[in-house]
Amino acid sequence: MKKELAKCFFMGQNDFKKAIIDALTKVNTPEYSKQFEAMFNLKFQAFQKSQLVTG
Repeated sequence: MKKELAKCFFMGQNDFKKAIIDALTKVNTPEYSKQFEAMFNLKFQAFQKSQLVTG
């Protein structure tokens, strides 16, 4: 899973997010996926901000 996540970071934001959500919906309930999506959005925004600062 971690290798898949790393590969996704090189995609565009929407592709990255979709890949994560698709992976989750295959193994988890929709409710869990929604919780993860909310958490992921916050973490991804923080990641984007860190990229803007450092890159």
